[in-house]
Amino acid sequence: MAVFRTALLASSYASWSRSSRLLHCRALHYLTHQYRSKNMDSIDNENFYRYTSGRWLWEEETRSQERYKKFNVPGLKSLAAKACGAQSCVSMAKLAEGGFNKVFRLSMDNGAVVIARLPTPIVGPAPRVLASEVATMDFVRNVLDIPVPKVIAWDAETANDAGCEFMLMEEAKGRPLGTIWPGMELDEKFKIVEGIVAVQKKLQSITFSRYGSLYYKPDYKSNAARCSSSIHMHGS
Repeated sequence: MAVFRTALLASSYASWSRSSRLLHCRALHYLTHQYRSKNMDSIDNENFYRYTSGRWLWEEETRSQERYKKFNVPGLKSLAAKACGAQSCVSMAKLAEGGFNKVFRLSMDNGAVVIARLPTPIVGPAPRVLASEVATMDFVRNVLDIPVPKVIAWDAETANDAGCEFMLMEEAKGRPLGTIWPGMELDEKFKIVEGIVAVQKKLQSITFSRYGSLYYKPDYKSNAARCSSSIHMHGS
């Protein structure tokens, strides 16, 4: 009887030991997978944050930091989806970047495309700059009737899901002029130039009583230090 109990206990221990090892292996595999997934996401997103369009011959680290912009990628995708009535963002790619902005193209599950424009640290006081850019684009589009992209949402502060200042726009229609100019006929080129001149004439036709930057009234303050922290949804 004692031998039977000993064998039973040994069998139970062996079974428990195998189950424990199996549970431990599964937990370790899950945690490793989660770590790798987060680490890969971080590596992928790093290319969004960093300036990847060129190099510098001197003071490269300083120049790079001036253009380094960290933000919440899933948060920006969510805001863009909400702005165009989509459920989710299915892809995101960096379109361009310069000294002052990073531009991303976000494709949605409903077929919509949103262009996100994020100011870099070198731009200066981002709340003032972004708020003025949005107001100016609205003025040029709706007052001067110049077909600039429509701003559909923006926030001049960082207290949002993206964790940064941002502007969301509709994608501009057409093709880059530089890609078709060499193959165009002379009369077609004249029409393009006339169109550019017409835009310049509209811009030059406006006079103001003061000089400076354009702002929406609710966003303007006497010290121009901050802008509204709420997310502005155009057309809603």
